[in-house]
Amino acid sequence: MDSEGNVYAAEIANHRIQKFDSNGAFIRAWFFAYPRAIAVGPDGSVFVTSSVNSAIHKFTSDGDFITSWGLPDGIPGDSNRLGRAAIDAAGNVYVPDSYHHGVAVFTGNGEILTSWGTYGAAEGQFRFPTCVALGAMGELYVMDYYNNRVQEFGQVVTDVAGNQGVWPLTTLEQPAPNPMREAMQVRFALSRDGRADLSVFDVQGRLVAHILEGHQRAGGREVTWTGRGLDGRPVAAGIYFLRLNAAQSLCRRFVVLR
Repeated sequence: MDSEGNVYAAEIANHRIQKFDSNGAFIRAWFFAYPRAIAVGPDGSVFVTSSVNSAIHKFTSDGDFITSWGLPDGIPGDSNRLGRAAIDAAGNVYVPDSYHHGVAVFTGNGEILTSWGTYGAAEGQFRFPTCVALGAMGELYVMDYYNNRVQEFGQVVTDVAGNQGVWPLTTLEQPAPNPMREAMQVRFALSRDGRADLSVFDVQGRLVAHILEGHQRAGGREVTWTGRGLDGRPVAAGIYFLRLNAAQSLCRRFVVLR
């Protein structure tokens, strides 16, 4: 799907991409030999992999061809080699290399940023990865087919200076565990560098604790709060609010048990 809710379908036996609106009404179609998987970028560009070659093909949302490129090892023609890609907010393309048991990351125009992966069942290894997806804080999920598992990775740092990933939103997840007794973990992401304040307030709006404050880098973070207030003592049982002030203000409700 694209940002407007339009649906793109890879129709392998009819050798075409079909586009529908969110109600299922047909919009257009264009020829593509044995399309395997589709991903749509933030600018509406459509990225397609094929079941007959190891290339990524880029089209406009109307089906006009823009460019295509292969994997950095230059090995052509491996059928079903590339799985379903994912596109981040900067337009970078994350592609599972199924037959070579790895993941490659490109710019939206095919410049290689980074790649990794070896065959095996240990953590971080793959056996035929088939598709990838990106979480709200930049985490990468990889379907590791023959290992019967999904692996989660943190933010992927590229080899290009200054290209460290882009977060489209400032986010604050629900703290866990909730209710909490001794400590809780808080995950959040910042859309840009800048000052951020992560604090706890009681139901009367009074400041209870500062978890984090000061200048922070853009990206995802996880911090721990041990349930202690400004005076260093454990806070009383009750209802509290976690507030993140950064590019925007976000709030989450949680409960402390004693």
